[in-house]
Amino acid sequence: MNFNKMLQFRRMWMAIAIILIVFYHTWYDSNISIIDIIRKSGYCGVDIFLFASGIGCYFSYNANNDTLQFLKRRFIKLMPTYWVYIIVWLIYNKSLKFEAIIGNIFAIQAFSNRSSNEGYIAFNWYISAIWIMYLLTPLFYKIIASAKNKIASVFLIVPLLICTIPFWNDDQLLIMVTRIPIFYFGMWFANYYNKNDSCFNWMTYCVYAFAAALGGIVFLYSLKHFNNVIWDNGFAWYPFLLITPFVCMAISRISAMIFEFKSMNVIINFIMGTVGNSTFEIYLTHILIIDLFFRLENNGSLKLFPYWIINMFVIVSIILSVLVLRYITKIVMKSIICIKEK
Repeated sequence: MNFNKMLQFRRMWMAIAIILIVFYHTWYDSNISIIDIIRKSGYCGVDIFLFASGIGCYFSYNANNDTLQFLKRRFIKLMPTYWVYIIVWLIYNKSLKFEAIIGNIFAIQAFSNRSSNEGYIAFNWYISAIWIMYLLTPLFYKIIASAKNKIASVFLIVPLLICTIPFWNDDQLLIMVTRIPIFYFGMWFANYYNKNDSCFNWMTYCVYAFAAALGGIVFLYSLKHFNNVIWDNGFAWYPFLLITPFVCMAISRISAMIFEFKSMNVIINFIMGTVGNSTFEIYLTHILIIDLFFRLENNGSLKLFPYWIINMFVIVSIILSVLVLRYITKIVMKSIICIKEK
């Protein structure tokens, strides 16, 4: 499988990533250790998102180096959907302070360390983080594209990792800055293998498989022996810098193998087309839905239901919410276009 063939299944990466994230946030008790490990590490779906986003941002910026146009495209892609959703979220969290309302509308509240108990809740750190990545894209592109030694340019990851150390013990910012290296690596990955497709061979798979195995060992050891501290010093996230690229490569390889069976084409296309194209809407809505169910559980409203039924309610609620969100967003975008045309 060459590099371009692998990228054909990037939507499958995104689909699996959002499934992992939702699974991480849901109620699920399992006596099967492998399932328990997958759920506990489900937040790695964000790393898959950002690795894939780094690849996408590289190609987008490479096609048009105009920074303002690049940011405008990203703005149009994300913010209308976000604003439609955040209005509902702000109504749901009606006790927020005015400053927090403004911060959430402009997706910057996650940069504040003010106490959520005092009405300064940030909707989610990811929206703020992705805008950091977008703003860094022109700088990262320039570094990668102008590097004389393309392989050496990957080692910018080292100072990026070092720069995360001052944020240890600040969980609100640490969860964002520890993801910058994987985004940069996604951009480097796209640049290097797009220009050196012949290097994307079985040896490449072996190297990334070894890195993933090493990262997996570090993660599992840390999870077992240092679970109380890894969230304060970044080691809950650092190992996925090694794991994520191979996971994405493996997803593409397995998807391609399945795709060869004609009877499975429909399933792969459905997952990539439906789930893979709705990941942002699923990400937004699942946070609100799961929080709502947590509140219902805490006040005893769900005590009569087993967890598998609660999870089914959650999944159905997310699906319906995504459909409604996409529908309303389309109406808003059409209205904006009509106003512009007039």
